[in-house]
Amino acid sequence: MGQDSNVLSFAIPSRLKYSIPNQQLPLAGKRILIKDNIHLDGIKTSNGNRAFYETYPAQTQTASCIQKLIDKGVVIIGKTKMSSFGNWEEPIQYTDYPAPWNPRADRYQSPGGSSSGSASAVAAYEWLDIAIGTDTWGSVTRPAHWCGCFGLRPSLGAISAEGIVPCVKSWDIPGILARNLEDCKHFAEEWLDFSNNKFKEYPQEFSCLLWPTDFWENFEATEKEMAKKFAQNMADKLGICLEEFSFKDCWSEEGPKGWRKDSLQKFMKETTQAMAYDSYSNSEDFRTQYKQRNGAAEPYTSKPNEDTW
Repeated sequence: MGQDSNVLSFAIPSRLKYSIPNQQLPLAGKRILIKDNIHLDGIKTSNGNRAFYETYPAQTQTASCIQKLIDKGVVIIGKTKMSSFGNWEEPIQYTDYPAPWNPRADRYQSPGGSSSGSASAVAAYEWLDIAIGTDTWGSVTRPAHWCGCFGLRPSLGAISAEGIVPCVKSWDIPGILARNLEDCKHFAEEWLDFSNNKFKEYPQEFSCLLWPTDFWENFEATEKEMAKKFAQNMADKLGICLEEFSFKDCWSEEGPKGWRKDSLQKFMKETTQAMAYDSYSNSEDFRTQYKQRNGAAEPYTSKPNEDTW
């Protein structure tokens, strides 16, 4: 680490000279990066915030989801940047650490969310196999979409979130970012656990693809035509139908009776705003510890995170 907490360089085990401890392990030698809200034994966790990084000592236990990967032979290269406390920040709003650069386009495009470091890394570095992120409100799927890689947010219960700094516990889940779909699939098969009763009827075959008509209302006709052609090709390849679907219509007919009079957008906005209370409450220990160490001073955090709290 440099003096300003910017990484100057870090060592990567050579695949030519590095001796993999056990070639028989299913993920032997796979190079991974992990998001910096996931605990790693012997390493401090920043959660995207310098005050958080300075408040807590190095961790003494690795998150269970990462320990499972270590036991299967992965090589952990390092940790990736993230937005402060996992909240949405545009690149110019990152405060304690510079935002990761999206490798697409002119590299000033937003990397897309709290797992932005993981997505931009796996999109940029060919020597990296997989990056691990976390997803609460789209923090794996959006960065994957914006950085041009594959992202998988697993079903809740398929992998443990123990050892991850909580944001909204009922929604937090670690996820996978990859350049190659086959690598993502193989990694998921080794990592996820669908043995419990919750998944006894899954996976099921896809019956159709949904074309969300509301989403595409404001797109240019050319873009819409290209996307729909892609969706139809995908449906034909899978041998299933492409079905147009309106979430607005479904909401007005089948939404909770007390809310149907309001728009789906209003309901979603107010529901997710209410969940910000969880984010605030889950940071209480940090605020308390920081005040005890710094003479009752409030910890500094970025403006977007301040607004969420």
